[in-house]
Amino acid sequence: MGGTLIALAAVSIHNPSSAPHGGKATIVVQPKHAPLTPAKKRQVSKVLAAFLSTAVARKHVASAWHIAGPELRSGLTERQWDTGAIPVQPYPVANKGLGQWESVEYSYRNAVGLSVLLLPKPGSGQAPATADVDVVKHRGHWVVNYFMPNKYHGNPVPAAHKKAAVAHKKAAVVVHHQKPLSKKQRRARAASNSRAVIIPGNPLKPHPNRLYLALPLSIFALVTLTPLAVFTINGIRNRRAYTAHTRRGARLRLSLP
Repeated sequence: MGGTLIALAAVSIHNPSSAPHGGKATIVVQPKHAPLTPAKKRQVSKVLAAFLSTAVARKHVASAWHIAGPELRSGLTERQWDTGAIPVQPYPVANKGLGQWESVEYSYRNAVGLSVLLLPKPGSGQAPATADVDVVKHRGHWVVNYFMPNKYHGNPVPAAHKKAAVAHKKAAVVVHHQKPLSKKQRRARAASNSRAVIIPGNPLKPHPNRLYLALPLSIFALVTLTPLAVFTINGIRNRRAYTAHTRRGARLRLSLP
């Protein structure tokens, strides 16, 4: 009996319930790699091309508001975005190669990390560059959530036209406020945003596991019931011994002449 009570106490300790009252426990599902299907590739390529030709090239910047992700738009109103003072590094990107990339760094169902080759407009004086770009699905639409040039291939050349050089200089005045992230950090952020979370039904009313009651009850039962059980067993044994002794005495008296 004592072993049974101790076992109940062990169960109560090793199987606590984290489920709140009225709902299931919160479960976080890790995202899995998802292939970049042709349909998904077309959608990502389209939004990438639009973002490069507007926000990055600093042309019709207002139209880029709807294809910019929450990380890029954070802290800005649409009116502020329309001024062109946006947290996107400007680059005189050419129309050639828009929407194409060199490699896919990660791919989840609702997030894709890309390494994008940027080709400059002729006469801009800028060298080709490579940029890290994160494209995510936000509220049912693909948007660019991160853009950061990380490498320039060669040295800038003198601009063929002074007008182009002046325009690029004005665009470069805008300070890039977005923090550079490593590939590992980008992947971790995308994975965090892509996790499926099952939210508890009522997290404000925790429901404790009733098995925890077994611990104090088992201690109480061990203290009170064990002596009672020992007393009962000894009483039964004494009564049986007394009955057997009485019967032997009766048989002995009957056998005497």
